[in-house]
Amino acid sequence: QLYSKQLRYFVIEVEVTPGKAGDTRDLATVDIKYRNMQTETVDKLTSSLQLRSTDKVETVKADTYGEALAYCMLQLTTARNREATALADAGQVDAARRLLELNASDLLKCKLECKSLDEKAVQALDFGISANSAQAQSVLNRKEWNLNRKSMRQSQNVVEQQQGYSGEGKIKR
Repeated sequence: QLYSKQLRYFVIEVEVTPGKAGDTRDLATVDIKYRNMQTETVDKLTSSLQLRSTDKVETVKADTYGEALAYCMLQLTTARNREATALADAGQVDAARRLLELNASDLLKCKLECKSLDEKAVQALDFGISANSAQAQSVLNRKEWNLNRKSMRQSQNVVEQQQGYSGEGKIKR
């Protein structure tokens, strides 16, 4: 269910055969039908995705859609965060700490490399950076870990369910 002014996205991973520099090909078309509550009609949105091959790193960097990359990185680091939780629960705290530190590092790198991010994407990345950094420290102290584990799971759900963030690095309810 989606309400006005909410953001929803989905991430798909595809493997494509390499193309020649300059080649363009259709990759996907997405059609969405929804009930417009203001007009009480069924509306439809359609979008297509094309793939363009290049052999220039500069072209890839210039053409990368930063907001999409940021939200993909959030989903990837959330999956690793879940893995870190399982590792910590199994007593493998060093492995869990390394994953959480990698998450914070990858999210910071993404934030610095992405050129045009909206405020929500920046807040989401900042939230992920601070949460993973704090969790990497708390996992080393068993008592602190037990206290923070619930908020860690809550943070994972926020990202996976695309709930949103407040400007203070806290989960918006």
